[in-house]
Amino acid sequence: MVIKMKIEKERKYIFDDQTVALNLIRKAKTRSLIFQWYLDEGERIRLEISSEKFSWTRNFKTEIDIQSRYEDESSLNPSDVEFNRLSTYPVVVKNRYFLEYDPEIIVDEILNPAEMIKYNMPQTGEKLFLMEIEEKNTFVEDLSEFVNKIFTNESLIDVTGLKKYKNSEIAGLCKEHFLKLFYEVIRG
Repeated sequence: MVIKMKIEKERKYIFDDQTVALNLIRKAKTRSLIFQWYLDEGERIRLEISSEKFSWTRNFKTEIDIQSRYEDESSLNPSDVEFNRLSTYPVVVKNRYFLEYDPEIIVDEILNPAEMIKYNMPQTGEKLFLMEIEEKNTFVEDLSEFVNKIFTNESLIDVTGLKKYKNSEIAGLCKEHFLKLFYEVIRG
């Protein structure tokens, strides 16, 4: 059996000035809370909570070049999630703010509830906001050019391909009591 993976094309940015990120998230169309665990060999498990809806997915990504990856994503039944196994893997917790849907433009705000996660942050002191633009149904010749046309006055720094800004590199391990509390909350 041959599995056909889609190609994900995206670019990633950080903000030279955090007030730009804060102004953008105020204009967001929707927001979701994401818990994303990074397993082995490009596999990740994600819980996305939006509008009181819980959605579990499994995702495999393989890099093609700095802005493109093969991606295979599937929904998971919550009863199939091995939470005890997940608790041993690095996680990123983030608010995701959707600015546009096609191409998708989002701002991720990395969260650390009660300092319970030991992240591998590329910078210290301030919150980390990452903006991503991802091609969806509409073909975009040059994602960088597209971003520059929309965000002409904002000071964005393109970090596409920089390892230290990949979520899988930022992810950290949680303190055990946070995971137990989290599990109780999502289990209901």
